[in-house]
Amino acid sequence: MTVLTLTHMNLSYRRSYPKLTPDGKLKLDKKGKSITVYVYGVTGKPEDIAKYGAIMDAGAHNWKDPDGTVVHFTTRPAGINCQLMISINDKLYIDTSAIDMANALIEQYGEVGKIMAAEILKNGFTPPSAVAVEVPVDNDPL
Repeated sequence: MTVLTLTHMNLSYRRSYPKLTPDGKLKLDKKGKSITVYVYGVTGKPEDIAKYGAIMDAGAHNWKDPDGTVVHFTTRPAGINCQLMISINDKLYIDTSAIDMANALIEQYGEVGKIMAAEILKNGFTPPSAVAVEVPVDNDPL
């Protein structure tokens, strides 16, 4: 077993816009609704930002705004402030722990769960800056 440290960076909502097709029309999902792209500013330790940049460069993705701000684009928002994780296989994930917990509380406890969920989401949920987990080297926990 190897001790794994997941990288967490901070995301802060900057803006959103409708996704367009190459010919300038709104891009639609399978249900016929327009797709929205959410743009988050990314902050973290310099080495984590460098790793994020290398991952984005490898996929030929834009990851800086014209003003130089490091950004992350997603169609799956997770609030105003949230966390971005990099897995051992260099995959990017927005941490939805607080949302997942809130949904589980509502499902499990009904009306009381809604009150509990509101408190969790109101107070925010910030995971530790690094999480050490023992996993097989070839197994990505995410």
